[in-house]
Amino acid sequence: MQIQLSYDPAVHFPPPAGWSDSDRTRALSFIGTPYDQRHEFLRSLAEDYKLPLVISGDRWDKVYPPETRAKYVVSGSLRTADYRKGIWQSKINLAFVTQSNQEDVAHKAFEIAACEAFLLALRTPGHQAAFKEDKEAVFFSTLEECAEKARYYLDHAAEREAIARRGRERAVASGYDNDTQLKRVLLKLDGIETSPTI
Repeated sequence: MQIQLSYDPAVHFPPPAGWSDSDRTRALSFIGTPYDQRHEFLRSLAEDYKLPLVISGDRWDKVYPPETRAKYVVSGSLRTADYRKGIWQSKINLAFVTQSNQEDVAHKAFEIAACEAFLLALRTPGHQAAFKEDKEAVFFSTLEECAEKARYYLDHAAEREAIARRGRERAVASGYDNDTQLKRVLLKLDGIETSPTI
């Protein structure tokens, strides 16, 4: 049985009423660790495409020299309320998958959507199944596509906010929260246990 990644409604929820772009002090934002080749991808977004990158997370000292960290890494790991606030404060929240773990979806994709924040994620079958592309989330397959979409949506706040709102609606309606996913697992297990043996 495959278990769906999910979000915690007690932690991942929308910002206060009236939250707007004036409260979003992080432009192109990544909150996480430098698995796979993310560090090269992100540095290229900042240096080759001149995008306003902001990073929070641990282990960036393993991949970036001090001068690079000083430019882009603004904090270490963000947890619970700080993590949620970091998502709220981001105009664009980037999400990758950990290819070394053979992931098809990013756990944080559901958390970002649940926070009613704009999600720009790697295009995978899992992400495309979870969210309608360009309606509930935006996806990229290449560095160039990511940069192009980041630049576009940084300049189009109303479109970002509409996509973020629909992403939140999809996360709730589809039951991407922990409790709903746990219920589905328990019902599935119950069905397996009560099925007749041959």
